[in-house]
Amino acid sequence: MSETDRPRPRPAGVREARLQAAISVLATGMLGLGLYLGNALTQAPVARQCTPETEDVDCGEGELCISGRCRAPRASGPLPCQEGDPCDSCMCGEGYQCDAEQRCMPEKEDLCAPEVAKLIRDIRSFEQDRCQAVGTDATQCDPKELDRFVIEHDQLNDLLLQLQHTLTVHFDQNEPSAERGLPRPAQRYYGERFARLGDRLRGAKQILILGRSSRDRSSSISRVIANNNLAQNRMQHVAQWIVELAATPRDRDEMAKKLIRLSLGDRQPLTREQLAKNPMHQYIAWKKGREDLLVSQVRGAEALDVAQREQVSRTLNQSVLVIPVPCEIPE
Repeated sequence: MSETDRPRPRPAGVREARLQAAISVLATGMLGLGLYLGNALTQAPVARQCTPETEDVDCGEGELCISGRCRAPRASGPLPCQEGDPCDSCMCGEGYQCDAEQRCMPEKEDLCAPEVAKLIRDIRSFEQDRCQAVGTDATQCDPKELDRFVIEHDQLNDLLLQLQHTLTVHFDQNEPSAERGLPRPAQRYYGERFARLGDRLRGAKQILILGRSSRDRSSSISRVIANNNLAQNRMQHVAQWIVELAATPRDRDEMAKKLIRLSLGDRQPLTREQLAKNPMHQYIAWKKGREDLLVSQVRGAEALDVAQREQVSRTLNQSVLVIPVPCEIPE
């Protein structure tokens, strides 16, 4: 091969220019990819952090604070109706039927089994003999006497929940506070829900009101006192809503006489399994979204993770158990 046929080396400047051009093209491509991914991430829904106390501020429309994140609850199927719900808004299931006004109502009334009647009589006697009135709407009992009573009646929840038309009134964490009471939207929603059950509560012979608070990791005296105060406040609000269902001052006095009040605090906590046995048990929460979520969590067949189970347990026991007693309980 002659020297004229051999490839001549390119000047260094040309090679450097081509390398810089390749790097520029690669950098432009990477920048474009970064912009695309950044835009995709900003468009994708991101679950925001939240706390139950600030759920209405932290979360958007239709979202609830679940395990510390704002999420839109997913229903596993049609939501079961509760007593008085419009039949076209839910599934009117076991033990219910649609009435002439297209409301989902119970098919038959309750009966008091002998052991249930005896328990109610024992609770009434304990309230009258061992507890003292605080104001006009709450009852406080000696803690040691109450501990002894609860131990002696270790099946209290299971027996009372044998009655079909029971209900639990659930409250947000640390509510109602002694200073502020309840937020106005919650107060309004509770009032509307109790109005639906007015006939049943007005027709009851007596009404049990059992105040509860959820168990804390801390067992300090100050925490125990705070929880007992919460249970008292919750009973007081529920008693007021029930009494206000009566139309006249005289009727309200008669309604107040029906109430049998006991503040259990964190004794004998309610469980999801106990409530799930009674498909006619009612749940009243501080807003519709929380109520629907609780119903689906208790009645649903899907497994809950550890955080959800803890949250459900807290909500079940930040509550007041209300038992409209349909039968006369002799002294």
